[in-house]
Formats: sequence, C-alpha cells, structure tokens
Amino acid sequence: GFLAFDAESLGDAPNLDTLFAEAAGGTVLLRRVDCLTPSAQLALMRWLDGQGTRALREDAADVRLVVSTRIDLSAAVHAGAFRDDLHSRVTAWPVAIEPLRDRLLDVGLLTGFFVQRHGRPGTVVSTELMTELLDHHWPRNVRDLEAVIEVACVEAGDEDHVLTATEQVRAKLQQLTLLVREDGSPPEGPGAAE
Repeated sequence: GFLAFDAESLGDAPNLDTLFAEAAGGTVLLRRVDCLTPSAQLALMRWLDGQGTRALREDAADVRLVVSTRIDLSAAVHAGAFRDDLHSRVTAWPVAIEPLRDRLLDVGLLTGFFVQRHGRPGTVVSTELMTELLDHHWPRNVRDLEAVIEVACVEAGDEDHVLTATEQVRAKLQQLTLLVREDGSPPEGPGAAE
C-alpha cells in the first residue's frame, strides 16, 4: 500500500509502529520531514533503528520510507534543528526535484492528472486556462496547481466538460500569488507546499 502524510500531523509522540504497519509491504511518504518536532525525530530514528514494537516490526520492516523537504537538511543539522543521525538515514538516496515554476512542461501533465482526479470523465482544459496555468509562477508548487484545478472542476459544474479560466479560477490564482513572501519565496510553516 501507499500512505502519505505531513510531518506536522505526527505531533510529539507518534505511534510509528501502528502507522507503518498500515503500509506494510508498501511505501510511506513523509512530507516536510524538516517539520518533525525533536521528539518525533527521535521516535522516527528509533523506529528506523529497529526499536519499534517487535510484534509489528516484522510486518512493517518491509516499508519503504520516502521523505520530502523544501529546506537544506544539512543546514538544519548545523543549526541544531534536525538530528544528524536521522539526516544520514533519510538522505541516503537523495532525489532533487526542481520547483514546478522551473518545470513548466510538467504543468500540462499534472493538469491532466488532476483533471482526471477531480473532474468528470471526458473533461478537458480550455486553451485559455492552460495558457494562464503555464504563465503562472507557481510559488507554492504542485499543491497549488491541484487547488486551481479543483476550483475549475467545481466551476464547470455537471454540464460543462471544458474547464475555463473563470473569475473564480483567476481569483484562486491571484490568491496563491499573494501568499508568497516579498522576496518571491514560498511561505514557511504548516500548509506550505513543497
């Protein structure tokens, strides 16, 4: 199976045995690993070291853990905000992915995926909307693209199978632009996209 969750949702005392048992034989995506509290970092390190509950660990040992972050974890280690031992475990196979604003060719592919997820069968994106999506800077990345497509699908209603750049869709794009800091970087903290 596949299980994805945000690090903030773990809190200070996560029950990782139960969580990873749910994904036994599959993959767990832990988004924003840099947001783990110090006690949650320790709990994750202990679980990775095999100190979880023995009864569940045998099934859960086959879990692939994938983590994401928007910050330089090495810098967080040097600043004392992230455990060095955990850093070495979660960065064993790093994959750097450029932000969406630097991968505009992916906007079309992701848009199609999100239309399939949120729209009705046969729904297509108008040229006008696709142009606006490609012109957008995407300061907060893929989650914002999905949010825009969700709004477009709701706006299309039950009768229209063509997603267009309605006033509500444009308002959502504008709202997302306003969420960026003055230096052009995305906001930090809970809810910020990676």
